Amino acid sequence: MINVFLLYPKSIITLSTILVTVFYLLFNKAPKNSVVVYFWLHGLSYIGFSSIYMLQESMQLSSLKELMFDTSYYNLPLYLLSSFCTVGMYAIFDLLAKSYTIPLILALSQISLIMTTIGYIFLGDIVTIISLLGITIIFLGSIVSGCTSFSFKNPLQNIKAFDKTLLIWSTIKALFYSATILITYICIAHYNEKTKLILHLLTKHLRFIPCLVIAPIHFNIGIQFATLTGLLLYIHYYLKMSKTILPTFFDNYKLICLLSILYVLQAYFYYESYNYIENKNLITAITELYLPLLFLSNAYFFNQKSSKEEIVGMIIIVIGSIITIFG
Repeated sequence: MINVFLLYPKSIITLSTILVTVFYLLFNKAPKNSVVVYFWLHGLSYIGFSSIYMLQESMQLSSLKELMFDTSYYNLPLYLLSSFCTVGMYAIFDLLAKSYTIPLILALSQISLIMTTIGYIFLGDIVTIISLLGITIIFLGSIVSGCTSFSFKNPLQNIKAFDKTLLIWSTIKALFYSATILITYICIAHYNEKTKLILHLLTKHLRFIPCLVIAPIHFNIGIQFATLTGLLLYIHYYLKMSKTILPTFFDNYKLICLLSILYVLQAYFYYESYNYIENKNLITAITELYLPLLFLSNAYFFNQKSSKEEIVGMIIIVIGSIITIFG
């Protein structure tokens, strides 16, 4: 598998993008209490990533020790922070999904592109002018697709045309998402002096060997467990819906299992490719193609009609992705 990632990193990310598209396409059939669905997704994903890890290490006792202890303590502050941001994203998504379509929510949430790019630069990632141009175009495309009306003649009027509730919550969701992406960069991307310093400051009291390289599988085990715990606490203490956890699974077990498989596969491909593509904005550009694919799929399978703003926005996103990928 390593040779495949090394030889065809862009193809692997493209495959991950297709899996993300199918995931959100099927998510249209999920019950309204989507946070409970995400609880089961992360629970099954935790089992999935743990199983992959154990199979890779042939069930040796030392592997079991590393699974149970090392991944629990290594990068614990980052796991907890990522868990908090992920639960926040799901809570906002659940709120917005009651009034807006999934493609529209995802499109406007791409405000995170600019935040993430700035974070990459701050952390020392090499970003080319072409990549910045492409990412900026993708960002503009997502903004256009989130407008209720759009006019090139009067840009200020476009801002007023935004649904303020959608814009505010999407921005907060984007902040949470950007934080999880940058945590991923710190944990599993190539290290430089800035990432070493940040990782050391956060974990120096929790482990003996600073800046130990964390493999994607290890990273996912820790993240999934922290997120699973965070979701359980949120459902029980805030939503007070703990009684719906088991019924939700048994009523939708086929869909939840299928979504979990798609989630594990796309995450595995995404995080593994992270180590083989130097320019992280290239990963972003390919991944963002799931939005146009999702709009097309929803129109085909669910007869969802898209506004002219959404269509123009998706075209702009494709142009920005092409510029970044081939620039």
